[in-house]
Amino acid sequence: MRLGVRLRRGKAAASHPAAKPRSHGFMTFEAELGVISWIESVRPREDDPRNHTKTHQPKCGPAIKQGWKFCRQNGSPDIECAPPDAHRMTHWMISQTLSPAIATAILRDRRLALAVFGFGALNVALFVLHLPTWQCPMLHTFGVPCPGCGLTRAIALLFRGEWRASLTMHAFAPMFVIGLAMIGLGALLPSGRRQVFIGRIQTIEQKTGITTLVVVALVLYWLVRLLFFPATFFQLIRG
Repeated sequence: MRLGVRLRRGKAAASHPAAKPRSHGFMTFEAELGVISWIESVRPREDDPRNHTKTHQPKCGPAIKQGWKFCRQNGSPDIECAPPDAHRMTHWMISQTLSPAIATAILRDRRLALAVFGFGALNVALFVLHLPTWQCPMLHTFGVPCPGCGLTRAIALLFRGEWRASLTMHAFAPMFVIGLAMIGLGALLPSGRRQVFIGRIQTIEQKTGITTLVVVALVLYWLVRLLFFPATFFQLIRG
């Protein structure tokens, strides 16, 4: 008897409107809760360290414009600068390949800059004093003058004020005088001013490609003299 009463009460409770699951439109309330729980589980949380992407923050400011390598803040070269976008990176790589900063590389090493400046100045001084100078190994080994043959005499003539004779001996004498003076100045400047000077030289080299232009022009000038005016060229070199 009691069992039958309990069954009837259970059926009545199941058929009561309040016992039916609540729904909103086409989805039940419990289904909506499940969807919301699933969305919350798959949505990335801000406090999850795995969802944090590594972003480069600019730390060195103007140093990014000078080649994007390393910061020099507080005397530490180990702080990496923020990389530029892909277009700027590609442009920088092409400029580094086609316009190598040769003068900047020499200036960054003070000892190398002093050696280059000292060698050039000493060779010119020896020639002015009519003392034996450094001989071209290419000329003495193969009998063919190199692209720099005649520069020492051309620079000496330039210092004497004989412009026409200097340019006839070697047309690149004025450029080499400017380059030698630049290297000597960069080698002798104090550290602070020297870094500023090197940065400006690097900017000029990268924006204008003057190093590549000078090297290409020097080789072309040498080939023209060697192929089209060999007699005059050898006569000038051998004195």
